[in-house]
Amino acid sequence: MTRLVLGTLVISMFGCGESTAPLDGALDGASEDAFVGDDAGVDAFVGEDASTDEDAFTEEDAGVDSGPMDEPCDAPGALETVSCGLCGSRDRFCTAEMIWSYGPCAGERPMGCVPGTTSMVACGACGMQQARCTTMCTLEPFGACSGEGECAPGTRTRTNDGCAAMETREVLCDDMCAFEDAGACSFDPCSTPGAMERVECGSCGEQDRVCGDDGTWAYGVCEDEGMCEPGTLGDAPCGMCGTQRARCNVACEWAPVAICMGEGECAAGTTRRTTEGCPEGESQVQRCSETCGYETEVACAAVIPVDVTLLFDMTGSHAGDVESGATAIADDIVAELLAIEGVQVGISYYADFGGTDVPFTGGIAPTDDEAALRAELAGAPRYGGGDLPESGIEALDVLTGGAPHPQTEPLRCAADRVAGGCWRPSAQRIVVAFTDAPNHNGPQPIGLGLYVPYTTVSPPPAEWPDVLTNLNRDGVTFFAVVKTTAGADAESQHRRMLSDLRQPASQLIRRSGAGWAAVGTALTDAL
Repeated sequence: MTRLVLGTLVISMFGCGESTAPLDGALDGASEDAFVGDDAGVDAFVGEDASTDEDAFTEEDAGVDSGPMDEPCDAPGALETVSCGLCGSRDRFCTAEMIWSYGPCAGERPMGCVPGTTSMVACGACGMQQARCTTMCTLEPFGACSGEGECAPGTRTRTNDGCAAMETREVLCDDMCAFEDAGACSFDPCSTPGAMERVECGSCGEQDRVCGDDGTWAYGVCEDEGMCEPGTLGDAPCGMCGTQRARCNVACEWAPVAICMGEGECAAGTTRRTTEGCPEGESQVQRCSETCGYETEVACAAVIPVDVTLLFDMTGSHAGDVESGATAIADDIVAELLAIEGVQVGISYYADFGGTDVPFTGGIAPTDDEAALRAELAGAPRYGGGDLPESGIEALDVLTGGAPHPQTEPLRCAADRVAGGCWRPSAQRIVVAFTDAPNHNGPQPIGLGLYVPYTTVSPPPAEWPDVLTNLNRDGVTFFAVVKTTAGADAESQHRRMLSDLRQPASQLIRRSGAGWAAVGTALTDAL
């Protein structure tokens, strides 16, 4: 289980924008002398003494944009974080000469783009489409997909092209989106024009066929094929980029006959933050490549504080799960998160509007006091919930600094915390919602409009478009832990929320029964 802070989250939370508050940690509260002269060096911040060396901090030597030159500042000793590059961030320090000195740019979006630019991206069946670069340094396609081929790679079907009358042959779509021969022509007549049926094809697949006016079957694409051809023996993929000898069974699935060999060190696409290869007090983000080996994604930098708020649906059956699982939640989620350097955990709750319900209840602000968090869970409130959808959107609005509705009970934040979620000013923000229901005023799982909007609550509660703006503005990463026995709308709506946020679908975690340990593993592996 990963015990290191932030993988992909480092990238997703440092969006392009205005300066933020200073980072906590090694740089916080440091004196001016810490950043100038021989002691400071030239790799972090360049002060008066270092600036006499023309090669001390150049774009060529540092490998990064060194920032604006001779930019004035008015508060010597001030330290803040500003945006840079492709939605990255870097620290800058106001020197005694009242000139900003910049550190390296970190956390840029891999394969990102320059906001406001346009380019062409692949689409459809080997086609191309225009795309514009958003403020999050990601490409957003628009317009029509043009120049597509005749099929999607891997598509299998039958055709009478190139065959004699009453014959068809199998064809397979190649990587250039064009059909190529995959079998010889064979006699394939039908007797009732217009007749339709579904037949087997390929490796345990199925396809529709229609009898044409010429007395020959016309075929649709072969769908739902298996992995292999029954009766064959081959090398099947296994584990982390490994292979193993296997036989193909009657269900077109590989049945292993030997152990998995040649595995890599990680699962492709996963990330980790590690201190390996970094100076003391720093860590780097690594991503597992397609060949299952770690590659540096974000260069070594000081550990960044992270605030995680656990937001529990406390209505009906879900409240019972939280109550009965309080100890397991504390052991398997809270304690595991606190074991990650720089992480603090907060707890809050939501239910619904109306009756004795409270749409949002602030529990405890992010803290590293495990005993206080355990006590909070042990005394969690229980509500009813008037109907199936709940007030999760209102809860997210409060946590992101929206004006609290009169019926909510918001957190009371200390003077040095950011209102709403009581976040540390320099911390990256994460909200993990636990539920078995969809939300009023949330997005429709498919299409436009709001899901079961509130119509009788006054003043009107928060709505998803505004909350979406708040979440993006604050760089909040959202996780949804949805009970597997929940209705389809609960899971599909939360998946839509992640899609709207342009965050990975893997941040929707399906919880089975009392599977809190699996949830803890999924969360800590993502951090």
